[in-house]
Amino acid sequence: MMHNREFKQFTVGYGILAAILWVALLTGNWIYWEKVDYGNRDFVIGQSLYLGITVLVLELLLYGMAFFFFRKVYRKISDISEQMSGCITRDVTVVEGEYSDGELGILKSNFHKMVRAMKEAKEQEKKEKIFLKDIISDISHQLKTPLASLTVFMDLLAEDRLSDSADRQRIIEESKNQLSRMEWMVLSLLKLARIEAGAITFECREIPLRPLLMESIECLRLRWEQKQQTITLECDENLCHCLDREWLQEALVNIIKNAIDYTPQRGQIQVKVEQTKVFTRIIVEDDGIGIAPEDITHIFERFRRGNNNVNSNSVGIGLSLAKSIVEGQQGKIHVDSEQGKYTRFTLTFLR
Repeated sequence: MMHNREFKQFTVGYGILAAILWVALLTGNWIYWEKVDYGNRDFVIGQSLYLGITVLVLELLLYGMAFFFFRKVYRKISDISEQMSGCITRDVTVVEGEYSDGELGILKSNFHKMVRAMKEAKEQEKKEKIFLKDIISDISHQLKTPLASLTVFMDLLAEDRLSDSADRQRIIEESKNQLSRMEWMVLSLLKLARIEAGAITFECREIPLRPLLMESIECLRLRWEQKQQTITLECDENLCHCLDREWLQEALVNIIKNAIDYTPQRGQIQVKVEQTKVFTRIIVEDDGIGIAPEDITHIFERFRRGNNNVNSNSVGIGLSLAKSIVEGQQGKIHVDSEQGKYTRFTLTFLR
């Protein structure tokens, strides 16, 4: 419904225009009949009255039609206004109805777009708060064990309870190990948090893949040589893809490191690249202990370590970070495994 102010403005404006039109028609009619038939004044008066009543009835009908039309328009505007107020003050869910043509239809469409955008922004803000809470909780939880161990080690060293120099050296080495583990975990969590929060912009450019893979393997040489493992690389020199080199290397190092940890002495690890006109695929496959079926669906979760975990220093964040990096570059990561035979990680990027 129209408010009193709009109703008064409409009625007064229409009344003034109608009165001016009514007077002008009667005056024109009087002048016309005076010229045509000046002597018959009764006829002129009769014609003027008939015309005046007819025009007045038509003006009243037109007023009713106009009032009905504008009331309908104002009702639609009022409905949109109430929905908007409800969204702001009471978090009311707006049900989208049928759209109509014209400016009101455009207004209603834009209003629903605005509501959707506000709802999505609110959901995103809620997710970010939950994510931040989870990250803080994860960091604090994961730091408890190494901090407790370091406290015990420091107490032993401070109170000089260790008479054997070998024991003291072992405690010092273990303290260094715990500190390195904590540093790596915190840095990895911060990287993961930045990626999942959208604070990282991947700078993708066309890069050759073979040098990238060779560097990723070489930086882990000490690990796989200590276990007398063999890593083979199958990648043509001319294969390239549009990727962020530094971040992809981070993901590859984590995946290859995982393969080294779960492959036994003298095991085989194969890294190869397949490329078609549609996609580029990087495959890391080992002949290690494999992944249990109940663990494979959770393999990319933060701090998830399978029942067959072989690395006591692992915190279970490397594969989660790798997944976020790959998906952040519009790629897909997939794992296949069979216990006691193999594990295969496949990174696929569309060209």
